[in-house]
Amino acid sequence: MNLLNWPAKLVSEQSLHHYRHVPDPVDPTHRVTFASIDVESRRFVHATGGLLALLGIESYTPSDLPWACERKDLEPLFDAAEKLLSAESPMHCAEYTLYRNGMPFSARVLMDARCGSGVVGCVFEDITALNEEWATFERRLLQISHLTGPEFLWATVQLISESFNDSMAAFSVPTETPGRLRTLAAWHKRRPADAFEYDMAGTPCELVFGNKLQTFYHDVQQRFPDDQDLVDLDSESYMGLPLFDSYGVPLGLLYVTSELPITDDRLLRRVLFTAGGRAGMEFIHARSEAQLVDAYRDTVTAFSATVEKRDPYTGGHQSRTADIAARIATALRWPAERIDGLRMGALVHDIGKMSIPAEILVKPGALTDAEKALVQTHPTVGYDILKDIKFPWPVAEMVLQHHERMDGSGYPNGLAGDEIIPEARVLAIADVVESMSSHRPYRASLGLSSARKEIRRGLGTAYDREIGETYLGL
Repeated sequence: MNLLNWPAKLVSEQSLHHYRHVPDPVDPTHRVTFASIDVESRRFVHATGGLLALLGIESYTPSDLPWACERKDLEPLFDAAEKLLSAESPMHCAEYTLYRNGMPFSARVLMDARCGSGVVGCVFEDITALNEEWATFERRLLQISHLTGPEFLWATVQLISESFNDSMAAFSVPTETPGRLRTLAAWHKRRPADAFEYDMAGTPCELVFGNKLQTFYHDVQQRFPDDQDLVDLDSESYMGLPLFDSYGVPLGLLYVTSELPITDDRLLRRVLFTAGGRAGMEFIHARSEAQLVDAYRDTVTAFSATVEKRDPYTGGHQSRTADIAARIATALRWPAERIDGLRMGALVHDIGKMSIPAEILVKPGALTDAEKALVQTHPTVGYDILKDIKFPWPVAEMVLQHHERMDGSGYPNGLAGDEIIPEARVLAIADVVESMSSHRPYRASLGLSSARKEIRRGLGTAYDREIGETYLGL
């Protein structure tokens, strides 16, 4: 039973006469009970036996009313009732610490000043157990609060599922196809649930997405007979919460579906609103980050296209180098986000060559010492072009270091070992492989076998051994 649901409706729509005829007890556990207060005399003029049990009062019965109860824990309650008579709104709900047999407990009290004759009707709800359950959940939620992004979403659905009878808990977001959702994270029966896409039509999610919280306490399959997922999960109940950004744009939804009916939705509502609020922040951050990544990708693509127009060989070389680097990083089991960054760096790793005269870049013969020195400035020039762009990856550092070597024999700064970032080590190998195996204006292709021999020859000296061996194993 939810104090802020149907009892509130009863309070707001009924008169004092109806308060006197509320069945006693309304809730067999006396968790929700009713009473009415005469503000001037500070007396209860009506109370159910449930209220007396709630307060641990044995010296009165409902037939003894009206009665005054001189207890300090009730003084704030009487004060609030008095203020309510002159307040702008006739309704007031607050939480109070009351006592039963000398022991404190938490009670939520909803007051209604529309009873007339200076009387305020009250609905009392013992929320001690709810608060204890919430405190337990809140402690567990605090343990995962340091997580972000997908890790937080997965930890959250696991926590919700295991807190509510191993139910199905899931975050879903819209796909590019209108009317379809896909799960970002889902947990069911103590394990991750497979990701899936589904049509919203004919499902409870259709009523939730972009709308408001919906609860189906039981018989959810009968209400949505076309939802095969509810049948497969043998669902009896469902609660879903829509997630919005600050402009009211729908982001997705968080829902729970269970094989058991929902008999008390108070804790689950609080959990969904709390977890959903944090998840909404993660969705907004992920969307903003994705938009920012798209902007960075557009910037890199524009740089790469500029280089290619000036020197088609260099432009094509950067693109092919990016593909090789991504293959190596995938074999190294790098996260997708890191591989994206590596690809961005590879696509512009020779951008500094824009400062070198084209006749030097395509010169068929050997370069002079002065020309070699000029060519070897391109990592530094590229770094200077990119260093002030706030990429989420070390793009400028990749460009600066892609000609460094593990033994310190590279350029421009003679870095060695761990001084070289891993992305630059991957890029160094991909750059050599692509350069040697492709046709250049000044020479024919040396072939892939020659490139592989070069990498094998330089393992542990010029090139990172693990990364080189990974490439050779492709």
